[in-house]
Amino acid sequence: PETLGSGAAGHAQGAPHADARAALDRTAAQPCLVSVKAAPVFLALVAWAVADPPRLEAGQDANRSAETVFARAMALDARGDYPGALTLLWEAAALAPRDAEIQTRLGEALERIGALDAAIDTYRAALAAQPGFQKASNNLILVLGKAGRAEEAVGRARALVAEAPDDPGRHFTLGLAESEHDLAAAMASFSRALELAPRHVLARYNLALVLRRADRLVVAIAGVTRALAIGARAEGQETL
Repeated sequence: PETLGSGAAGHAQGAPHADARAALDRTAAQPCLVSVKAAPVFLALVAWAVADPPRLEAGQDANRSAETVFARAMALDARGDYPGALTLLWEAAALAPRDAEIQTRLGEALERIGALDAAIDTYRAALAAQPGFQKASNNLILVLGKAGRAEEAVGRARALVAEAPDDPGRHFTLGLAESEHDLAAAMASFSRALELAPRHVLARYNLALVLRRADRLVVAIAGVTRALAIGARAEGQETL
């Protein structure tokens, strides 16, 4: 399944209706949640890591800090060495179990390889350390949806909306959580996000995808065309 939730900004202007329709046809069968394909080597690595997370021997590299290990993990991640990054993220998380950013990055690495239950636990640990950490909260909601736990995902998202009803980002996240099982509710949430932030490109794209799944093609095409005119993000361009 596809979602448009992160990444660098892209650009596009005034795509024709035919292009928009083709884009929707390619994505219509896909729910609006993020998906990644797990490579076998990654699955083997996480199976080992979950069963026996890396431990530091007494006196081993005593001067290495969690920040240093984390920085090395991010460097490996940037180079595409995901197994190496995951190993170091486990180590950094063991060194700094109350660091919400490190725990969240570990959760993202686990989610990338399809270890959803482990990712859920790690995001929960991040929120236990820093309850207001929005990245961990949003990630937890989305991974719960991917793991088939839509009721909990929607419940968490609705609680966040209740705390800040004028935050378009929270309505957007709620729409993503709802899109798996309640198209009408997802439409309402994405629409509310757009009322609060008319230039919220991701909300407009995901609303168009939900409309397409509900067989409201004409409205969906108009939504995609307008989103492209506003200026699509890079991953939106890839999806479309």
